Amino acid sequence: MSTKLPKPEMHVRSVRSEEIELKFIVQMPRAHDFSKRVEAGEKVPVFVSLHGSGGHNYLNGLMEGAEGTVNLEYVDDSFEYPFIVLAPSLPTREDGRYACRGWGAIADLVIKALDLVLDEFPADRDRVYLGGFSMGGRGTWDVAIKYPERFAALVPAAGWRETEGLERIKHLPIWVFHGLKDPVVYYFRAKPLVDRLLELGAEVTLTTFPGGHVLEKEIFSEGTMRWLLKYTVSGSAARAREMEEREAKARALEASRPCGKAYKGTPVIDGEIDPVWDRAEFLETRVNVTGNDSAWARFKLLWDENYLYVLADVTDATPVTSTQEVKDQDSVEMFVDYYRKGKGVYDEGCGQYRVSRENRKSGFGPILLEKFVTAVKPTSKGYLVEAAIPFHEGIKGSEGMTIGFELKVNDDMGNGKKEGVKAWADDGNNAWADPSVFGKIQLVK
Repeated sequence: MSTKLPKPEMHVRSVRSEEIELKFIVQMPRAHDFSKRVEAGEKVPVFVSLHGSGGHNYLNGLMEGAEGTVNLEYVDDSFEYPFIVLAPSLPTREDGRYACRGWGAIADLVIKALDLVLDEFPADRDRVYLGGFSMGGRGTWDVAIKYPERFAALVPAAGWRETEGLERIKHLPIWVFHGLKDPVVYYFRAKPLVDRLLELGAEVTLTTFPGGHVLEKEIFSEGTMRWLLKYTVSGSAARAREMEEREAKARALEASRPCGKAYKGTPVIDGEIDPVWDRAEFLETRVNVTGNDSAWARFKLLWDENYLYVLADVTDATPVTSTQEVKDQDSVEMFVDYYRKGKGVYDEGCGQYRVSRENRKSGFGPILLEKFVTAVKPTSKGYLVEAAIPFHEGIKGSEGMTIGFELKVNDDMGNGKKEGVKAWADDGNNAWADPSVFGKIQLVK
C-alpha cells in the first residue's frame, strides 16, 4: 500500500527590477528523508514552473497561507516529487491586469529568481528545467530562447510563439504538449514550432491530445518529471558544442564544394547535340575517387520547368561490358537534391539516376525512374550521354533556384567490376548515401 507523503515546505521570495517586483514560491521536494539527504550534501534539481493566464491568483493565495501545493495535485500522493519548484507569480497592477506582456517581457527577472534559489537553497545547478502551460507555455519558449544556457530541458504546453530564435534552443531536449481541439491556442499555430526544430536537428517530441486547452495534468505528470531528470545543463551544453562543431564542418564543406550553372533550354533527348547546348558551360569530373586512369567526362546542364538536362561527353579508353550489374558497368551517375537541405540522408527531393554505356537505366532514392529519359551514343573516344532528369512532384525549375548536384563516371575496366570512378564534387565516394557532399548548381537564364 502506498504511503501518503507530507506536504512539502514552502518559502516566499521576491526579486526586483527598477519597475517590477516578481514574487515567487520556492517549494521543497516532497520526499522521504529529504532533510537527511540534504544534510548529507545531496543537491536537488529545480523545476521553473510558469503559470498560465489567471494562475497568479492561486499562487498569490498560497503566498498568503492558503492550502495547496504547486503542481503536486497532478501526481499521486505517494510520488516522491524530486524537485525544488520555483513558481513565480506574474506581477499585476492595481486594476488586476498584468503589469507586463507575458513572461518573455520579464525573462531577466525569472533568471534573477532562479539565481536566488540556486544560491539560497540546496539546488543542483546542473539540473534546471523549465515548463509552463498556456501563457506559461509561451513563456517557456520565450525565456529559454533568451537564456538557453540555463536549462537542461523544456516542457511547453498549449503555448506558441513565432519560430524566430528557435536556433538558440535546438540543442535542448523539448517535450511539447498540445490539444488538437484547443480553442484558445490553436494547434495549427503551435505545430510550426516543432516542424522548425526538427529541421534544425533538435531533440523534440510532440504529444497531442484529442481534447482542448487544459493540459496541466499532462505536463506535470510523473512521466514528464521522470523524463526531465534524464538531462543535465552540462549535457545540453555539450550537445550545443557538438552541433556547432558539426555545423562548422558542414559550412566548411559547403564552401569547398564546386559550383556551376544550368542554363534555360529544352533539348531533344536523342544523343545529338542540339544548338541549345552551345550556351551552356562545360564542367568536368576531375575528382579522382578510385582508379588513376579511369574514364572521365565533360558535361553541361540545361533546365526548364519540368526537367534538369545533362549532356555528358565521356572519355573512356576501355569501353567494355564485362558484368551484367548496371551499377558496375561503364556508366554515368547523376545525383540531385532539389531542396538542398544539406542532410546526410536521401529524402524528398533527392535522387540518384544512372545510365550505362548500353543505355540501361537504374537509380536509388525517391526517384521518378519512369520519367528519366536517356539517349547514349558511341564516340571515337568513348560515349555521349544525354539525359532528362525530372523535377519531383511539387517542384518546378525556376530562375535563381539552387540545387544540389553530382555527376560521376564509373569505369568497368574489363575485370567484371567497377574499378574506376571520377566525380565532379565528391572525393569520398559518399554521394550514394549523403546528399550533403553534392556540388551546387544555380539555374539561370
